[in-house]
Formats: sequence, C-alpha cells, structure tokens
Amino acid sequence: MAIGGSDIDLARGVGVCRPCGELVEIPAAQPANLVLQPVQPLALYRPESFRLIEQGDGDNYEAAVPPSRLATLPLLFFTLFWDGFMVMWYGIAIAKGIWPMALFGLLHLGVGIFLSHKVLVGMFNTPRLRIADGRMKFTNGPIPAAGRLDAPVADVDAFAVVEGATSSRSGTTTTFSLVANMGNGTSKTFALFLPDRACAEYVAQRFNAALAEAKTRALPSPYRS
Repeated sequence: MAIGGSDIDLARGVGVCRPCGELVEIPAAQPANLVLQPVQPLALYRPESFRLIEQGDGDNYEAAVPPSRLATLPLLFFTLFWDGFMVMWYGIAIAKGIWPMALFGLLHLGVGIFLSHKVLVGMFNTPRLRIADGRMKFTNGPIPAAGRLDAPVADVDAFAVVEGATSSRSGTTTTFSLVANMGNGTSKTFALFLPDRACAEYVAQRFNAALAEAKTRALPSPYRS
C-alpha cells in the first residue's frame, strides 16, 4: 500500500490511505550507528597584505604586529606643520613677553604634544604578545603607550574584536581594536594597528589559539610521577 507524501503527518506519525480512509501509523526513521560530529569553526587565513610575525617552540609563543609606517605619513606632515606653528607662536610670545598670548596657546600646545606622541608611536612602536611560563605579556614599545598587560594566562578568558568609530572633517572612520576579556569581568584594550575586520579577526583567532594551548600546558598531569 502506497501513501502519498501529502497524506502523511510526520508530527503525529500517521498517514491516510485515500482508497479506504484508514489511518496508518508511520514509524519514525531511526538510522543505525548515527554519530553526530561537532561542527568545527572554519579557520581564518591571514589577509595577504597583513603582517603578523609568529614564533613558537611548543612551550613559548611570541607574536609581533608591525604597523604600516606609511599610514602614519599624512599625520606626520600635519603634525610637523602644527608643531612648527606652535614654535613660532611661543617664540613670539616669549621674546616679546606677551604672556596672555602664551596662556591662550596652551590648549593648542596640548594638541601638538598629543599628535607628536601619536606619530612617534606609529613610526617606531611594534606591538608584541608573549606567552611563556604561564604568563601573558603584551607590550607596545619603545615609545611608552597605553595598552600594556602582564597577567597569568589563567586570568585571561579570550581575545575579542571590538568595533568603534572616529570622527573627522572628512567623515566617520570605522576602527577595529583587540581586547582581552579577563576572568574578573573586565577587559583590556590593546593598541594594535588593525586596518579592517578581517585582520582583527585573524589576530584574535591566532592569539586565542596560543592562549588555549598555554592553558592546556598549565593543567596538572593526570598521571602521578
């Protein structure tokens, strides 16, 4: 006896025989030896134009994220112009003893210092991550900069990508940062130079893999010596 697909109710497990009107029980299919495998996340490949230098010997992991120095050139030229103007401004104010003029320029002087520091960081700094001896250390030198971290690997849950935005006269620019989510419910933002989301997610994937491996090595051995 054949029952058409339109006459089968899978939810109730019954079918209707049209010629005789009889309800027929439809047994549920039970595939034998069916084993469900967990779906593994796809590995991200390094974007072609992105530099991430990694080194590891099985026990230690080091990574450097060299920024694009050329990307700092527009800000460098603007900062040179700004600082040159401030030098001239304070040269006149000090030479002629015009102290209100010097006081008025303090805000602009602060902007010049901020821009100069940003240029120096972009031109000379290289962010580095090191995982060794059960600790994770992130530095950004040689110019002092924010975003340093030195903590046990057990205190770090995972790395994640955070999207932000910066506004300027030319419009709004989307920025991508990498944060370390800590076990105490806080997060630490790293000063990385990430041009787009693909690069940010690739770095997060590589750092998370190194962190997971370090945590695995830190687990006590199930075998007694």
